[in-house]
Amino acid sequence: RGSLDRLLLSLEAGLPTDPRDSQLSIPAASLQAARGGLLKVSARLRDPLAPSWILAADMALRGGGLPGLTWSGTARAINDGIESSMNFRIRGDYDMLRGGDLAAKGRLTSRQGRMRFQPEGCARMALAAFHPGDSDLARDISGLICSTDGNDLLAADASGWTFNAVARDAAMTLPLATSRLDKGAGRIAFKGKGSDFGGRTAVTAARLTDKAPASRFNPLAGIGDITLASGIWRGRFTASQPDGVTLGTATFTHTMDTGSG
Repeated sequence: RGSLDRLLLSLEAGLPTDPRDSQLSIPAASLQAARGGLLKVSARLRDPLAPSWILAADMALRGGGLPGLTWSGTARAINDGIESSMNFRIRGDYDMLRGGDLAAKGRLTSRQGRMRFQPEGCARMALAAFHPGDSDLARDISGLICSTDGNDLLAADASGWTFNAVARDAAMTLPLATSRLDKGAGRIAFKGKGSDFGGRTAVTAARLTDKAPASRFNPLAGIGDITLASGIWRGRFTASQPDGVTLGTATFTHTMDTGSG
């Protein structure tokens, strides 16, 4: 029985009645699980038996504790692989990421066991909270995620995955510091295999504003680095006045397994 207990399927399909018509359509299909998850799909497949088939589809996933997903796009067969142009949005929680909302469009290529995604423009990202331990390290997070010089944003194969991006217009609330960071920019480079991952974020620009009831400091400029290795986050930031005079450096560590830091 397991998690597929009481799985319900409804399907409406349009089959070609003329042998010269090489299109197969599924105007509406839905798949629902007992726990409330619902998948809805509509699709049109042209030349299904030809090496150069083309698929156009729309998909929506929601409920059952799953992240909400909407996806639309086309896919076509290429030499030893598949290429897809897509527009998608994902909303929900995943591990330490709470209230996530990611919207992007771009091109996904799968060839010889390697998957690559190149965005068109920048992906828009929002996050209600970043919660790696017992408390939120950041809240009300937003920004743009862009590829680096037109390279792959995400790539994966049997050896693992890589994520390389430029962040723009980043903003977040830092509850432990009672501060707000905005006008953030930087470079992000992470890699891993499964849940074992690590990497570095280089913050090249940011503004830090005091949000304490009693004012402690005027807005500051900041640059720094955040790294993740062996389950431990480490950061180092240098704060300066708007005129460039350095005020000081702050460091932090945070262990994911224990939530200490």
